[in-house]
Amino acid sequence: MFVADKIAWDQSGDPPYLIELVGALGRSLECASLVYLDYLWEHRGALRVVHPWMLAARTELQRTKGGTPRCQ
Repeated sequence: MFVADKIAWDQSGDPPYLIELVGALGRSLECASLVYLDYLWEHRGALRVVHPWMLAARTELQRTKGGTPRCQ
């Protein structure tokens, strides 16, 4: 559900992370989730707040999935 929600962009056009996210789905849902969380982190300056659960999830996925959105 999380990844499906991120594919359905609430702005015009396709999300900028869509191609990488769809490619990561071929590896695992966790890798696709990391693509989105990395996108959020890279754009954290535009966020009102960086939620600690988002940061914890990203850190855990980096630790368990090789540290890259591509999940080597």
